[in-house]
Amino acid sequence: MTFRGLLAAAGLVLVTSPAYAHLDPGSHGSFAAGFSHPVFGLDHVLAMIAVGLWAALLGGKAIWGLPTAFVGSMVAGFALALTGLHLPFVEPVILISVVALGALVAGGVKLLEVTLRTPAALAAISEISRNVPEAIIGVGTVTSPDQLHAALNRGAQFAVSPGFTPNLLAAAAEWGGPFLPGVATPSEVMQAREAGFSRMKFFPAVPSGGRSMLKALGAPMPEVSFCPTGGISAETYRDFLALDNVFAVGGSWLTPSNLMSARNWQAIKDLASEI
Repeated sequence: MTFRGLLAAAGLVLVTSPAYAHLDPGSHGSFAAGFSHPVFGLDHVLAMIAVGLWAALLGGKAIWGLPTAFVGSMVAGFALALTGLHLPFVEPVILISVVALGALVAGGVKLLEVTLRTPAALAAISEISRNVPEAIIGVGTVTSPDQLHAALNRGAQFAVSPGFTPNLLAAAAEWGGPFLPGVATPSEVMQAREAGFSRMKFFPAVPSGGRSMLKALGAPMPEVSFCPTGGISAETYRDFLALDNVFAVGGSWLTPSNLMSARNWQAIKDLASEI
């Protein structure tokens, strides 16, 4: 079996196996219990094996860099735990995000957006950046400069906002990377264009007029192009892409809630392959 096969097998077992990570609660407070904790948890062991195999597969500086980053993340998590910070369901959300987006990449969809709608979003961006190197990962639902900077520090390569403020536009312009400010009206398009942006997110697309509105915007402002999102489905996205001023579309039809709940990664991969 190749390194890639071993890594995939370890990841599959990690996803499907129950997490027997904790020792007996009565003795878990001792130093010995804490020190031996990773060794007796199957999920921990498989995660460490996967990191080692991935590092060996990449070679070069990654042989030391990946394990070092892994340990550094553990230390950072320990430091946060000492502060008493607790976020519910963070680990399951991160794990599901990594596996689901990995399925999309395997199906041929490599441009992925993680929206800032859960406390786990930033951590998910970090994990996806490390574990799905083929993906071009970005951040969505950015509403402030602080959120933009936090996502960029976690590895986001592009950013999308449902709207904009002068401060957010200024922060995005200072960064200089791919940023789509959200617009829904001609006046908002003009303001974003004056700030130096010629590519924008048209949101919410269908409630804001859909294809008819995009056609109307194209006549007076032909230099502006859009990525419509909101209400677009597998049945309609091609109609939007056919417009001259649409360069991309966004939607969640590739990750329907029923498939996510069932963890049916193969079905998600198949949907992505149909694009």
